[in-house]
Amino acid sequence: MPTTTRGIPGGGLFNEIYDAHIEGRTTRTEYVSDIRPDELYDPVAAAAAKEQTSPTRQITVTRPKYTTIPAAEEEYGPGQRVWNIFVSMVAMIVYILLIAQPVSESLPPGTFARVAVSGSAFVVWWGVYVLLKKRWMKKAAQRNPDKVMVLDGTEQVTQWVEDSTTARNQPVAADKAHVQRAQKRRKVTKTLYPSLRQDKKWVDKDELQDQMRHLKNYMNSTGNVPDWVNKDVAGFEKIFGAACEVSTARSLSTIPGATVFNDIVLRNHGKVSANIDHLAYRNGAVAMADAKWWSQAPTFVSDPAGGSMVSENSPHKRAVSTCVYEASFLPAPPRAIVFSVRGKAARELQSPKVVERFYKFVPYEDESQGVEKAPCPVIFVANNCVGEVVDAVLSGGGYVGGVYVPSGSSRDVGERELSRLECTEGLVFGR
Repeated sequence: MPTTTRGIPGGGLFNEIYDAHIEGRTTRTEYVSDIRPDELYDPVAAAAAKEQTSPTRQITVTRPKYTTIPAAEEEYGPGQRVWNIFVSMVAMIVYILLIAQPVSESLPPGTFARVAVSGSAFVVWWGVYVLLKKRWMKKAAQRNPDKVMVLDGTEQVTQWVEDSTTARNQPVAADKAHVQRAQKRRKVTKTLYPSLRQDKKWVDKDELQDQMRHLKNYMNSTGNVPDWVNKDVAGFEKIFGAACEVSTARSLSTIPGATVFNDIVLRNHGKVSANIDHLAYRNGAVAMADAKWWSQAPTFVSDPAGGSMVSENSPHKRAVSTCVYEASFLPAPPRAIVFSVRGKAARELQSPKVVERFYKFVPYEDESQGVEKAPCPVIFVANNCVGEVVDAVLSGGGYVGGVYVPSGSSRDVGERELSRLECTEGLVFGR
């Protein structure tokens, strides 16, 4: 019996990656021309041709002058300038009240030192203003290191023209072509976004959306992170998480007769509170799966009842508490919570590991609230075996890799109860 799936694996993470790039947008000012290739004119070649065919004379022509400046200088507008002046004046007033005035009062009246202390307030104001401007320019240059061309008055250019009566009274053809091109140049401000690819730094919104679709399609077909992804961009770590969710969904889709829910959105009083990566359902039994890309495998110790639990020193102990919190949104506790582990930790986790207790963390708090019994077995397993483990849980328990995988005693859940689950069905960059 084939497996039925709902939702997009890693849909929430894909949306978060895209949102991180949208938030990292910047603006860039460019000067572009609408001249067609057939309108281009070479004034040097034209002047050489005229020199061979007719007598010429030298004239001086005035034409627009363009200067190349860093983009940060053009972005430093009146608003930022007024703000820097305001901050520097506040610094000057603080300096006068706290330093200059007490020092000046301690000096004899009319001395040069007293006058110098009083005049140092202006030096403080100017120094703070210059410091703020340099700091702003440095950050702006890091955001946008490109240079732009701006109109900077006019310039005198010497050219050769025909020595004829008509030529003396008519504009030079080469100069006319230059003026034509200058008139057709226009200032355009573009909104650009960080690129996903290593070979590109900034792209427009349409290309970013194409890159996101390419990323999703590549990971859905391979389950891996592509090597062309830029490792320095915002949200890069989420790409590994999305790859783990995609590969976990591929493994769960092999369970015969199961219905798999991907990227379930959990709402608390109407607001998104958390999400469940995967949920597998068959014949009333529900198993929850959480995909993790870990570089270190969790360590385990004996719990107070003689079972197993995640070590207090393990950085993964809070993950169990988080999943137990997410499971509380379901109509009934799942038969088991299965951690699908990928990365270096998967190679260290040689066989499935079952724990019965966990360190409880109240959401958004850092300190443990003590050890509690899990509402169902919690199983850690390598990503390539997660399908077998979840199948054993839905079947009422069984052996996987020589380890017995239990199935909790939760009540059966009807399909109608699960139909109300909200899954991520679309991606924002695809709408």
